[in-house]
Amino acid sequence: MLYGYDILRKPESRAALIEAAVVLNAAWTAYCLRREFHEDFLNLGVVYGAYDLTSRYVRLPLSVPGKLTDEKKGLFAPPENVEEFRDLALRICSGKLVQSLLGQEPRMPNFRIVIRPKSRTLTWTRLVTKMSR
Repeated sequence: MLYGYDILRKPESRAALIEAAVVLNAAWTAYCLRREFHEDFLNLGVVYGAYDLTSRYVRLPLSVPGKLTDEKKGLFAPPENVEEFRDLALRICSGKLVQSLLGQEPRMPNFRIVIRPKSRTLTWTRLVTKMSR
């Protein structure tokens, strides 16, 4: 786990989970829409984003609202493959906003994302690895 198992007992984890889940769900939906309609509509562009009520911007939740940069605002192309989904999840979960909500720094990640082509489902698989400190 990126923050360890003790994070599950913290009440702050709910807000951090919502921030990450909303954007990852939007990215997943955009990814599925692009795959579904790509053959019929070759020029169709699909993007995703999440509206932040605090900052009033469509953005990725990578930084706290008062310290946004232009590269973190706007709509984004969905990930192309499992590696890009993993990178997006790691960027969001280790970003300053999630860190500020949880009140701690992330640890070394020990998970991977698996997309099953036939069912198009996304699953998080815990890797059995030892983390060095």
